Amino acid sequence: MGVCLIAVAACLAAAFCSIGVDLGTPLLLQWPGSAAHEGVFVAEWVGRRSSIAFGMGILLPIFLSTLGVYVLIRAGGTMNEDGSSV
Repeated sequence: MGVCLIAVAACLAAAFCSIGVDLGTPLLLQWPGSAAHEGVFVAEWVGRRSSIAFGMGILLPIFLSTLGVYVLIRAGGTMNEDGSSV
């Protein structure tokens, strides 16, 4: 379950955002010290709706990744030696 959540988060980030140099779409995030035309851009198919790309490509994947790691940690910490749940 946790791995699936992390995989969905990666797919969402890849679908809604593109990392590169001046992709002709609005800039979402930029790394400190990088040039003005480098960073994370809105995916071309999303168009100019940067708020949708930010929510679905950055915020939701962060939430799903965090939830996936939590599930993986809880699942690993609540198993007996024989694999049964506590």
